[in-house]
Amino acid sequence: MVAVWVRCVGMIAAMIGGFSVGAVSAADIPAPASWGARAPVVVETALYRPEAWEVRGGAFAQCCFVETGVNLGGEVVVPRFWIIPVIPEFFTPRLHAGFQASLNGHTSYGYAGLLWTINFFQRFFVEPFVGVAFSDGVALGDANHNAIGCTTLIHSGGNIGVRLDRHWSVMLTLDHISNGNLCSRNVGVNNYGAKVGYAF
Repeated sequence: MVAVWVRCVGMIAAMIGGFSVGAVSAADIPAPASWGARAPVVVETALYRPEAWEVRGGAFAQCCFVETGVNLGGEVVVPRFWIIPVIPEFFTPRLHAGFQASLNGHTSYGYAGLLWTINFFQRFFVEPFVGVAFSDGVALGDANHNAIGCTTLIHSGGNIGVRLDRHWSVMLTLDHISNGNLCSRNVGVNNYGAKVGYAF
């Protein structure tokens, strides 16, 4: 995920450097592309609606160590209420909040934080996220729980997805919690899965 972010920033810098000094007219902006048409890699797309509320849900495989099983997850993505000027728009995050519920008696948690959306080729997108999670885990671990060290944790991960239209999207997700070595133990929890999103 870090490598993708670095490559993306590099591409944006190259694109900005390629423009000549002066105003850019509407004719300079590429028209929306179809599935098969050539288009800029990092784009603004009419299918992305940051002003909309979005709900997402899916199923996950929980991993690793003593925590293996199935999770159900859901979240709400809040509309973007502001935008940071000057820098590319995808640097302005949206708020999201959700949960991961274990169906096998392992660690479940709720979370909230910041989510950044980077659009590629009109329909595809990548979303790194980071925030805080509150879990029902066991700090020192037991037969059903990893030794997560503390129950308030750092939540991080990312989505790779595709938009089917202006409302529906599907995505693959890595959802991770750990404490960043701030507590005595730090055996984190990883959840790998798929989600469906609907923007209102």
